[in-house]
Amino acid sequence: MIYLAGPCFTRAELDYNARLAGILSTYNTIWLPQNEVIVPEHNQAISIRQQCIGALKNASLVVAILDGADVDSGTAFECGYAYALGTEIYGLRTDIRRVSDSNSIDVNAMLSVCEHIFSKEQELFDAIDKLL
Repeated sequence: MIYLAGPCFTRAELDYNARLAGILSTYNTIWLPQNEVIVPEHNQAISIRQQCIGALKNASLVVAILDGADVDSGTAFECGYAYALGTEIYGLRTDIRRVSDSNSIDVNAMLSVCEHIFSKEQELFDAIDKLL
């Protein structure tokens, strides 16, 4: 199963996640939190976290959307948790903003746990095709 991590707070983010999940579903089963998480009336944060952690434990690959001036904090947590589990992590950063003067695709040092960070969707798809 591929766990797709990314921000899910705006209509644009939700739409992008859904589109990307649709493409990734041709490679493997996708777990997309915005579609899978059941939000109860009480203890929402605890329940959401537990559901996502459960899915991360079953994932063979995490694909993390790393766009934004600063990567979404939930996505950063999901990457860290996946790293602790030994799960492979592929990052996708299509954002043209850079966090340093480097010419490479760069993110916060703690997110360098992503085995590969791609700037183009097709590069990500090609890598997943080779992996799976």
